[in-house]
Amino acid sequence: MQKALDHAVYEAAYHKHASTLGFLFENGASTTGYGSLLPAALRFPPDPVLLQVMYEHGWDAEQIDKDMARDEIVIKDLTEWLLDHGMDPNLKGRKGLTGIVGDMTPMNAAALGGRTRAYMTTTMDLLHSRGASLGPSVLVNAVGWRSGGTHQPKVLQWLVDHGADVNCAMPSGTSILEAAIAKRNAALVRFLLENGADPDHLGKHTLLDDDDNEGEGRRIMALRYALEMQADEICDILRNHVVPQDRQGA
Repeated sequence: MQKALDHAVYEAAYHKHASTLGFLFENGASTTGYGSLLPAALRFPPDPVLLQVMYEHGWDAEQIDKDMARDEIVIKDLTEWLLDHGMDPNLKGRKGLTGIVGDMTPMNAAALGGRTRAYMTTTMDLLHSRGASLGPSVLVNAVGWRSGGTHQPKVLQWLVDHGADVNCAMPSGTSILEAAIAKRNAALVRFLLENGADPDHLGKHTLLDDDDNEGEGRRIMALRYALEMQADEICDILRNHVVPQDRQGA
């Protein structure tokens, strides 16, 4: 009987039947008996009303954190409801889940979603206002760890304006700038340089010899790497950005 009730709860959540969900809870169904109800309750289009019904029948702050650590879903209205009802803004879920680099936190999840959805900055604003920290991998998540895919300038700018490190390391040990050059992502190279990326800070996978990393040569490592990659457009961007020492102050 209990198993049947808990299965019915999942079906009611999946089909967005809030009144049926409440009825089942009132007649002995459990908020946890079928495992996490979040994937069903938050199926598009998500509805905070279902979460409220669950909350009123025993889905407390402790269970919210436990379930969200497994099923990180970042949508502004739902995130606001979850934060209002006790979710930790810096909750750490499973590492490596859904392609996220670093901890599965709400901010990292928002950054990941921000690769293709500029409006995720509203969720980031909300999380930041509730005490969420950016973390060392947030910019990597926003640009894609290979730096060759789609990214949203508005999201990247928000992160940089709120303290994200443009010289942070990718999982491979390279910098985002080096990865952007390797992928010939000129728009991202320009953005990183305009926001303080160090053209000498390329990480461990450059094509330069140690003997070349001295004096002025070290100051234009990114340009020389772009030349090695035959990335002509990026070479032009870097030439305009990097000024040799003997021309400074001229």
